[in-house]
Amino acid sequence: MPFNTIEGGRWDNLIRRLFSMKQDSVAPSIGTDIVPIALVQPWRPEMAFLKGEQLAFGRAAQAAVAAQQSMVAIINPVDSGNLGMIESVLFRSTAASNIQFRWTNTVAGMGVATDQAPRDTRWARGGGAGTQQALSVRVQAVAVVPGAGVFASASILANETFALPLEFVLGPGNAFITFQQAVNTQLEVTYIWREKEANPAELLV
Repeated sequence: MPFNTIEGGRWDNLIRRLFSMKQDSVAPSIGTDIVPIALVQPWRPEMAFLKGEQLAFGRAAQAAVAAQQSMVAIINPVDSGNLGMIESVLFRSTAASNIQFRWTNTVAGMGVATDQAPRDTRWARGGGAGTQQALSVRVQAVAVVPGAGVFASASILANETFALPLEFVLGPGNAFITFQQAVNTQLEVTYIWREKEANPAELLV
């Protein structure tokens, strides 16, 4: 394969949008005309659209249930073909408690989908099952939180919102879970993320 041959759906989409082209793939034929450049300005959120990345956020609240732990997860379905990049988690509890975080590769039957929306109005507005995002925010009360191990935790006061800045990549078939260590306590969580279609080389085999 020539060193300057360009392949990949996102390149084709970008080129077609940039030059208003409607024909089939044009990327390989203009490989010799593309030269590397260094960006002289920082990344800005409006650039994500040209890269085919969706900016999104979603919020959910799990009410207190006796003898149950409240959890709010963001899941990436097994067959999504997308990568999700979690940027921040906001969380609030109705009682002083310990909030914990873990991930799991078991997503089947996890929780009930809640409202979410894009953070770029150029994408069609949607929520719940009608959203364009592959990732979804799920809420559930459980006796045992799925997954193993806790990689982070935070002790918080009642009715105060805390933010956890985060760079966490969520591949297909995985879930990131925020949950209450204590039982019978309400939990509210907002996830802020972006997602994109993954190239085969970006996925584990």
